[in-house]
Amino acid sequence: MKTEQKNIFSRYAGHSAIIATVLSTGCYHSEVKQTPEISAAMTTQQNDALRAHDWSAWVENGQLRLTGKIDFPSPGYHTNWCLGPLDRAFPPGLRIILEIEKPTNPTIPVITTKSFDLSFESPAPEYREIVLVYGEVQLSRIQSLISAQ
Repeated sequence: MKTEQKNIFSRYAGHSAIIATVLSTGCYHSEVKQTPEISAAMTTQQNDALRAHDWSAWVENGQLRLTGKIDFPSPGYHTNWCLGPLDRAFPPGLRIILEIEKPTNPTIPVITTKSFDLSFESPAPEYREIVLVYGEVQLSRIQSLISAQ
């Protein structure tokens, strides 16, 4: 066994100077630093949808229906909603994902409320909760769904 250990250590003996150089230059550093572009994108993502309010949800005739409002920092935002994953609880929770396309033309920074009336084919007959998200930001959590049976 000592022979095997000696062979392993002797195999890397010539590389000790390289390892010491890498460690001393900070190449072996576990902290991730954000570039200004990433930080700006995260800040912009968090500020795109200012506030979600007045959301309600129900299942009716196999359709999941949601209504509510979101305040945006200016007019001209285009939105797309996608069904996200169901969790494994019973009844399940569902994530609904908001995708935003920012205005391409300059706009006046005035808070603009946009109303939504959404309808999706329901992947489950009932839900424990529905969470509306934009990127990593939770906009709203609907825990009391209206029963329309």
